[in-house]
Amino acid sequence: MFENDQINDSELPKIEELSYTKIKKGYLWMSLLVWVLYAAPPIIILAIIANKADNFPAELQLYLNLGWSALMLFVLVETILSFTRKGYALRKHDISYRKGWFFRSLLSIPFNRVQHCEVKQGPIESLFGMASLKVFTAGGSGSDMKIPGLSPDKAKSLRSHITNIVADITED
Repeated sequence: MFENDQINDSELPKIEELSYTKIKKGYLWMSLLVWVLYAAPPIIILAIIANKADNFPAELQLYLNLGWSALMLFVLVETILSFTRKGYALRKHDISYRKGWFFRSLLSIPFNRVQHCEVKQGPIESLFGMASLKVFTAGGSGSDMKIPGLSPDKAKSLRSHITNIVADITED
């Protein structure tokens, strides 16, 4: 017999109250290095254009520099403060990842939606001794999860754990 009892929403578990495992501190330094690599070229190009152009208005140069500096300062603050929120949590039936300070995000993926997992390690991650775990879902790329800033061993361990759970689910 079909039943569809109402659930009192005050009794729902609060995912925000989970104990999140923090990512490696080296990830912050890696993020800042990448940030500098992206921010420096436009600043240098603007300075070269302003110095080479005879009729480049000083007022425009000031506004461009102030605007770019304000944007870069915001990105820098967001990078540093969002690092403190980055973390993942494993539960029996899902994995969650939260990130962001100003632009907050919390993504939970039930294991029965996982298609596969992969561990990635690019050249900069390798330099810092880190890897990322990417969890692919049946919902497409918008619902996939990437957990950066893991040690390669931790990323492989999480991948193994998740794929074992998914294998058990598909056998049932």
